[in-house]
Amino acid sequence: MNAAPTTPRPAIARRRRSLGLTQTEAAARAGMPQPRWSDLESGRWPNPTIATFRRAARALQCTIDDLVPDESPYDDDTPRSRP
Repeated sequence: MNAAPTTPRPAIARRRRSLGLTQTEAAARAGMPQPRWSDLESGRWPNPTIATFRRAARALQCTIDDLVPDESPYDDDTPRSRP
């Protein structure tokens, strides 16, 4: 079984470190377990919701735009066809 590809989110880790927070502290601020925060930063959480990014942004005292760069696969305006 192949693992899903990961998309690291370095802006989240950079912002967290710039605030002097550990993953445990950032996760607590966002109301999620530390392993889930680690998955968010590393990209092992392949499809986080906008609510998750909002919680992360609040925890890191920034905007979602600060955490998700323009070239992110989460900012794709490509129309999707429905099955």
